[in-house]
Amino acid sequence: MKDKVLFLLLGVLFTYAGAQVYAGDSVTMIEKLNGPSVHFGYPRGEPKAEMFSYTSGQTSFSPFLLSEFLIDTSLYYTGSGMQRYPGIAYDGTNFMAVWMDYSLPGVIGRLIAPDGTLLSNFLIGSYLSIDQPDIVFDGTNYFAVWVVNDDMYGARIKPDGTVIDTNGFVIANNNGNPVYIPAVDYGEGVYLVVWQASTGTGYFNAMAALVDTNGTVIQEFSLKADANWPNVSFDGTNFLTVWYMSTGVWGSRIAPNGTNLDPGGFQISSGGMIPVPAVDFDGTNWFVVWWSNSGFDAAWVTPGGVPFGEFQIEGSYGMWFPEIVLGDSIHWVHGYMGSGSVCDIYATRIDLYGNVLDSSWIPVDTSSGWQTYGGSAYGDSTFIAVWEDQVSWDIFARRYAPDGTAKDSTRFLVSLNVNSQFSPGVAFDGTNYLVVYSDDRNGSNQIYGARIDQAGVVIDSVGFLISQGSGNRPRIAFGDSVYLSVWGSGAFIWGARILPDGTILDPTGFQITSSGADYVPSVHYNNGVFLVVYNHNYGSGRFGVWAARVTPGGQVLDPSGVEIEPWPGINTQLWWPEVEPHNDGFFVTWNYNASPGDSSRIDGTLIQADTSTISIGPPFLISAPGLGYVYHRWHGIARCPGDTFLVVWEKNWEGIYATRVDSSGTVLDSSGIPLCTSQQNGREQPSVAFNGREFFVVWQDARFDSTHYDLFGARVLASGEVLDTNGIELINANYSRADVELVSAIPDPDSGAQMLLAYYGFVDAPYNSKRALGAYYYPPVGIKEGYTQKIQIGHRINISPTISHQKPFIINYSFPEQTEISVSVYDITGRLVKNVYKGKIRGTGKISFTLKGLHQGVYFTRIESKNFNETTKIIWLR
Repeated sequence: MKDKVLFLLLGVLFTYAGAQVYAGDSVTMIEKLNGPSVHFGYPRGEPKAEMFSYTSGQTSFSPFLLSEFLIDTSLYYTGSGMQRYPGIAYDGTNFMAVWMDYSLPGVIGRLIAPDGTLLSNFLIGSYLSIDQPDIVFDGTNYFAVWVVNDDMYGARIKPDGTVIDTNGFVIANNNGNPVYIPAVDYGEGVYLVVWQASTGTGYFNAMAALVDTNGTVIQEFSLKADANWPNVSFDGTNFLTVWYMSTGVWGSRIAPNGTNLDPGGFQISSGGMIPVPAVDFDGTNWFVVWWSNSGFDAAWVTPGGVPFGEFQIEGSYGMWFPEIVLGDSIHWVHGYMGSGSVCDIYATRIDLYGNVLDSSWIPVDTSSGWQTYGGSAYGDSTFIAVWEDQVSWDIFARRYAPDGTAKDSTRFLVSLNVNSQFSPGVAFDGTNYLVVYSDDRNGSNQIYGARIDQAGVVIDSVGFLISQGSGNRPRIAFGDSVYLSVWGSGAFIWGARILPDGTILDPTGFQITSSGADYVPSVHYNNGVFLVVYNHNYGSGRFGVWAARVTPGGQVLDPSGVEIEPWPGINTQLWWPEVEPHNDGFFVTWNYNASPGDSSRIDGTLIQADTSTISIGPPFLISAPGLGYVYHRWHGIARCPGDTFLVVWEKNWEGIYATRVDSSGTVLDSSGIPLCTSQQNGREQPSVAFNGREFFVVWQDARFDSTHYDLFGARVLASGEVLDTNGIELINANYSRADVELVSAIPDPDSGAQMLLAYYGFVDAPYNSKRALGAYYYPPVGIKEGYTQKIQIGHRINISPTISHQKPFIINYSFPEQTEISVSVYDITGRLVKNVYKGKIRGTGKISFTLKGLHQGVYFTRIESKNFNETTKIIWLR
């Protein structure tokens, strides 16, 4: 008789030459097979989703790493969001503009041809806090600098927009004190970066750092104490750094080796509080321009460090924030003029003797409102200015010929970005999942949806419109053969019903609440009704939790809303309600904050509801008093059979805790269950679902990088035992992942059901925007409901990536004892196509292989030994 071999494929348990067992979706069955082929039974065919795979940032790999995929692959262009602080440089062929996108947040780059054609845009760096970019070209690559969490960062970018230093590298750390206004220039193989750094005492220092073209920080040093707004230019031999102090504009020359040729600096202009100097080199001398009380003043500085010829620039009265660039032996100077509610962009040309060639300054942008803060560059007989518009918060540009005539009849939009998607919600109808999300493709956030089957096929790959008007943070539930999606819009809660086939029953949506003060809804179905819970604003910073019932037919039974808990007192806020079915009603939880910024907790109540009545039970405390009532903001809730609930929450942005609540409302874990409490940096936004065997909790976690969130998860049994203390890494991408929601397929008490995680994060080209993403989680074999001991895994093994474009697949392994293994690859039919390895291994190492010569498609890597067998799906792309 053949030995029984178990295959773990995508978390689905199959057998070969053994008895039938259920697949993870509780439907698929694999018959007993004979012969040399092994049928893997990949459910519903090959996935069609566009998938991504990333290498873990951990020193040791996780066997739980998931492969994410795009939910919506549509590409639409929008100018929405807040874009600020543009800079620009020229590489000999094209211009590259950079700016700050606060909706990410991140530094965005865009290539612009000299004829004004907008070329590719791309993300240079994305962190939780990022600001004020500048850029220079070194003859081979661009170098961009910016501020991250009060530190100075930089990244090299190729002329085609390829970011060499993905997400950048640290240039200087200011020990938690703010840094501002970086500027950068290049010369003799090094970049000189200058910036203004807070001392923590109300004063600033002008700082500098040398960085070589390999991205190595050579030296950091102080330019001048009690100095502000530094700037820099290179003359072919040395750099000139300029800054302002209370006594005027100062400067010092810095050699490319970092030697300060003018220790202490030299004074360029006298006078008090003269800010924001700009500097350029004209081939003979440096030309310095600054903002004074009477407009723009200027002076020259010789290569030997001698200032001369100070004068006021004609026609500049009332101008602010000068920018300067040399072009064809002419200085182009532009700045901003305005007061009150109007500020416009003007420019002029100045020859090398200081003569203003356009005494009536050129009106670059005189649109209504404020236009300010920008940069300029010159190349291919084209002067281009870029700036921010504080009406639309977009980046605009305009080009001029050497004689000062405009090449563009009016300004043109630079920050035209691909549509972004945010805050997905997800539900399961017994066959497929439906993910809903906010999408700004039409210039304002609207609600879109996409169906995904259990095999990973995105049925609606470009999404379908659910809301005609704008909306945010959609949530969704399924019941009585229909979905109900709800969202906030204009301080009202709206909803729309969707059939499982994607038909929108309410194409214009319908209004669920009427007070004009309602936000952040959540929804679930039970006992014939959907219960929508939401925040209600009483005014003066007071928020409560309310509810409304909606029938599957779309009737709102409580148009005036039902108060779940009366507002308890001055400055008390009840936030972020969640809802889960309970017996013949619902279990509702919320964040109770006794005072804004003060300590808070998680409370809850049991609600009895049907189509005729709704009864609110008394509120009770859920989060443990022993935790000190520190700030508990984000939380989630899930139910297992027997109406035992697991409530999870974030404590003070640091720890993830949980407690079980029984069907009577009794809190079973009075001290709380610590899920993740001993890791550095922050974590937040936990979500939870039950798959029939255990609860699975997922959260965003910054333990590997304080500026970057990955997704982590932990399994918790109904007994309260935590199987994965401090969590297991699930998604490690180049950019943060956030706002995760998860739902289980039909619960399976034996193997645990498949789960779909829906979340969002930045995705590279061609999207270069935040997108709604999905990933499947399949419970590992070996844990059963009620099992009270952890399985000790003697080996750890993982394949990365699971999707490859002609690059090797890497099998990472760790074996405490010498083990004989074999590694084989099978195609989708179960036919053996490649023997990869057979032999003994021990310790930690790697085995690499490729599938060159084979057709692209889905394959399965089978790793076997005497004591274990593992199978992993891989995708080979040619």
